[in-house]
Amino acid sequence: MKPHLLIFIIASSALVSGAQEPAPVRNETASPEAAASATELRISIVPVNRIKDIDKYAHTSGRLNGMVKVDFEVHLLNASKKPVNLHDEWNSWGYYNLKFEIGDRFGTRYWVTKKPWVWYRNFETSTEVKPGETMIIPVTLTDEIWGGLQPVRDADKEFNFIFFIRAIYEQYPQMAGSMMDDSNKVSLWQGTSSSPPYEIAKILTDWKFRK
Repeated sequence: MKPHLLIFIIASSALVSGAQEPAPVRNETASPEAAASATELRISIVPVNRIKDIDKYAHTSGRLNGMVKVDFEVHLLNASKKPVNLHDEWNSWGYYNLKFEIGDRFGTRYWVTKKPWVWYRNFETSTEVKPGETMIIPVTLTDEIWGGLQPVRDADKEFNFIFFIRAIYEQYPQMAGSMMDDSNKVSLWQGTSSSPPYEIAKILTDWKFRK
């Protein structure tokens, strides 16, 4: 039986046939390489409805002692005409694929990435996302999992002007390992997909950001 996604973080990722997210802050021109990969896999950040989703995310996490609160969801939409395979986040092959870029109104940008982790049970698995389906990754911004959160933690400080957040998902051959090397196994999606930049106050609605 294949392990659930994110078993150490929340519970599991989910596949759905539709997604809604707030409008991005601004439109930006992507490089040809980024545009090509984004054509196949489109990524977006979606706020969590605290009332609607309270039972959906009422789980105990293995890496976080006790109940955890999901801050938002990352949606990975397969916009191509063929299935794509993405590494599961519970194992080391897929754990670091997702990261975030945050920035302030003055052009300063910061990276929020997963902290190093040690696996006591670790093997390679992936999930097939069919055309039109969306993989949902619930995200909890906790210092136990993510590094680089201090600018976000200082959201209520007078000098803090953090304005946008962007999600980046990467999967390349050096990350893919054996599944990419064995022609008898699944063929994994390769590339980088970036979401538009979103106004962070509309994503992290429970956090206090300066207007």
